[in-house]
Order: sequence, then C-alpha cells, then structure tokens
Amino acid sequence: MTTNKKVFFQILILLLFLSTAMPTFAASVAPVVKKATTSKPLEKLFYYIPGFSTFYSLQANGNKANIFAPQVYKVDADGVLTGSISDIALEVVNKNKTPIMPLVSNENFDPDTMHTILQSTDLQNKIISELIAEAKSKNYIGWQFDFEHIMATDRNTFSSFVELTAKKLHKEKLKLSVALIARSSNKPSDLPAGSWDKYAGVFDYKRIGRAADFVTLMAYDEPASVGPVASLPWVKKVLAYTEKHIPKSKISLGIPTYGWLWNTDTNTKIRSMPYQKVQDLMDSKGYIGKGFDKTLQTSWITYTQGAGANLVHYKLWYENAASFKTKLSLAKSQKIRGISLWVVGMEDPNIWKSF
Repeated sequence: MTTNKKVFFQILILLLFLSTAMPTFAASVAPVVKKATTSKPLEKLFYYIPGFSTFYSLQANGNKANIFAPQVYKVDADGVLTGSISDIALEVVNKNKTPIMPLVSNENFDPDTMHTILQSTDLQNKIISELIAEAKSKNYIGWQFDFEHIMATDRNTFSSFVELTAKKLHKEKLKLSVALIARSSNKPSDLPAGSWDKYAGVFDYKRIGRAADFVTLMAYDEPASVGPVASLPWVKKVLAYTEKHIPKSKISLGIPTYGWLWNTDTNTKIRSMPYQKVQDLMDSKGYIGKGFDKTLQTSWITYTQGAGANLVHYKLWYENAASFKTKLSLAKSQKIRGISLWVVGMEDPNIWKSF
C-alpha cells in the first residue's frame, strides 16, 4: 500500500473514532412554546316570558344563548304540573339548536302551595315523575326550580326536595338548577325586616349548591334599594357571599334588563319598566333630566305626568348597556359559571354589543 493511501486510511479511522467517542450537541435549543391560556366562556342563560317583545328579541338574539329558560310551567297544591312552550318560540330555539331548561314555579308564587308540597313526600315524588316525563317527551335538558315566597320555616324540607329531585333527575341524565333569592348574610337581622322569614331565609346555599348542577343568583330586586333594581355595590356583595358557600363553577349571575319606576313625591316604588320607556322619553324629549350614577353604576331619567294638583314627579332607574357591561365584567373577573339574563325583550338593544 502506498504511503498516501496509508495516511488516508489513518485519517479516516481517526475521524470515525472521534465521531463515536465525542458527545453530540444540538445546534440550537428549541424554545419552549407555552400554550395560550384563555378563560372559559361564560355560559349564557336567557329567561323568556311569552309576549311579543320577548319573542322579537329572541328572534334577533337567541343565537347568543347557551340555555333557553322559559317561565311557563307551574305546579299547584295537588302536585299537578301544567304549562307548555309556544310553537313559535320553539321554532326559533330549535333553529339555533339551543338546549332548553324550563322554569317550574309554585302557582302564583303562593307560599301555602309550597308548604303543602314540602310536607308530602308523595306529592314531591309525583311532581318529580311529571318533570321527568315532560322533559323526556319534549327533549329538555332538565329544569330550573323557581319556587319563591317560601317561608323560612320550610328551609330544611325545601333543601331535601331539591336533593331528592337532583338525585332522580341525574339518574335520568337530566339536570337541575335552582334560582336563589340573593342575600349577603345568613343572619336574619342583616336583612330588611320580614325578608328572611317570607322569602330569603328558605334557601340553604350550601345544601342547594351541593345538590344542584348550578344555581342562578337572582341579583336583582335589591331589597333595600334607594332606586336601582341592582346597584353594582350590592351585586358585588351578594356574589361575594354566594362564592363562600357555592363553588364558582356552579354560579350563574342573574342580570336584570328592566328598570324600576319611582314616585319621587312620595318616595315609593311603582313598578318595573322596560328600556323601551326610556327610549320613548328620549325620542320625544319628554324628560326633565337624566344621568348615570357612578357609585351605583345605574342610569336614571326623570319626568312628570299630569298637571296642577295632579302633577306627579317620576324617576326611572334603568339598566342599559353601560350598567350591563359592568355586571358582565364582574362575572368574567370572578370566573364564575355564567350569567342568567332576566329577561329578553325588556333590554337596551345595545347590550348585545357586549356579547
């Protein structure tokens, strides 16, 4: 073998040795890419009461709902379930493929009706059987209990009814939610006189929160309000209290769309009002003054009716896009389950921009 060939093979062997003996290194380290973290979207439940304005709003905005919750069913003292959803409403809901969870309430929110039901296991089982049969025949995902004006003395029996219903509905792969009267304390003395005994005290947040799939915190109809249906400070307070007793993943914040009309001459609340009344006053320039309370985060408008001795001064505190946005932001910041809008058809049309 020639000298040149010997040198060539020696170099080749040396290179092969080095390539196996020396550790290998990557040319560069690939950066660790973190997945973007996004918060879970709020579940949106839309309440519906039969009527032209609610139907038209449902037509226009129903596709934004995750759950359609019509208030159309009731039970009487004999445990008989009655009610139905109109064909025209069902047509819109089915077109959007929105799951349906109807409300069931005690007839006329009568406390005696509920007391009778809660004293009888037979009546409770009868109602539950009817709820299951109706849900299966109509393809509902479940029910929301909207039983109200129940005496606090029925607290334990009502919680037991919720637990029994949840157990039986879950066995049939159906869901149960419960509408809760909002409060910020478990002490009767912290609430306005009479409210604990007549409608707020019956709700055992912990027991109901454990049994139900979720609850709707009815954060409206502020009991000691100076005007608004739901001032932001009060909403924050009742939500903070609820979060202490029920997991955030089970809380849907009830947000009102309506306003309250007050007679400022007598400082008395008259009735609830839709946003359309505000729009009419704006369009006709029939108002005296208007504004937005930055502390309460609610809008207001004043006007008069009548003349002379019959002249009456009114102040309408109303929910609009601005007040809605603050409550929606609160729900997002608290990372709760969702929101429950009471009720479609009474709202400021501009709230839909927030969705």
